[in-house]
Amino acid sequence: MTNSTLDHPWACRRGFRAQGDRCVAIAVPKHAYLIDSRYGRGWECDRGYRTVASKCLAIYIPDNGYLEANGKDWKCERGFRKSAKRCDKMVLPKHAFIDDRGDDWECERPFIKRANTCDAP
Repeated sequence: MTNSTLDHPWACRRGFRAQGDRCVAIAVPKHAYLIDSRYGRGWECDRGYRTVASKCLAIYIPDNGYLEANGKDWKCERGFRKSAKRCDKMVLPKHAFIDDRGDDWECERPFIKRANTCDAP
């Protein structure tokens, strides 16, 4: 225990939480790590895992998908669209190109996007 003036005249060591007048160990599941927080679970899942109840489960990444930079979800590669639990290849109409984000398309100028086609103006 250490000195503190918050709720008690003492504080728990890292990995423990105050519960009444004692310190209780924080249960950290497999594929998780402790975080410094007085509130919440006291742990977060490793990159590539997500919290489900009190566990960390691996994030399923389908073919043509990849883990997002934040490590908490997945996206589809350029030219594919996220559809439920898979990445579907985009089918481009004539006079179309994949947009800057990579998960949709735009029409070449002067064509206009209408439904699933690029129509002449």
